[in-house]
Amino acid sequence: MRNDTSKTSQIATRPGGKFASLMALTALLALGLVTNPVYAITNYFSYDELHLQLGMAIPDSVNIPHSMGSDEYNMIPTWGLRGSFQHKNTGFIFTTNLTQAQQSTQYTKLQQNSYSLKMGYALGFFNRFDVYAHFGQYIDNAKACADQNCIKVNQQNQGLDFGFRAWAKPNIEWGINQRINHLTKDQQTFSTSLQLAYLIGNHNAITSSLLYSEQNSVMTLGYRYSF
Repeated sequence: MRNDTSKTSQIATRPGGKFASLMALTALLALGLVTNPVYAITNYFSYDELHLQLGMAIPDSVNIPHSMGSDEYNMIPTWGLRGSFQHKNTGFIFTTNLTQAQQSTQYTKLQQNSYSLKMGYALGFFNRFDVYAHFGQYIDNAKACADQNCIKVNQQNQGLDFGFRAWAKPNIEWGINQRINHLTKDQQTFSTSLQLAYLIGNHNAITSSLLYSEQNSVMTLGYRYSF
């Protein structure tokens, strides 16, 4: 399990982070190219999967004024769908993701859609541990409406996900994912997520995740099918 499906970010305060991140990704890819593909190294985790998540985003208080007063949003329902595929000959992993958070009242509406397309690599160690890195394009569309008047914000950026997956027990998986957005800009943003999965048989898993940034938190429960 990686990355949760609801994506948030936080304002960066670490200078030079993008250079260290890109160096880490380059080193991982280089190691993969001079060794066997990850399928040949390990079968610890499958990267051919479909993953559905439902949850709740808990942002800093969002207040939208309207003609009759204002509406405050403290918790926003969210859902996400992710699909990934690993090329057997090269070991490269391709991932696409869609998440949406939305809530409305009689007078206002708040909605955010996020899309991503990523390519990455993973390596296995010690018969129970995978490390991975994914570089991708992220698209965020946000909309806030009051009294039928809407404001829209569209944003695109390049980001990096890196982290690990490990077995806690034969049927319990856990991992941590770090995301860095806006790699090509001086002001980067960060988020960190903790992920858990309980395996049922060879293909099915019940998942949960907790994502944190300075701006908000997201908690999810989900179902994952691995091919």
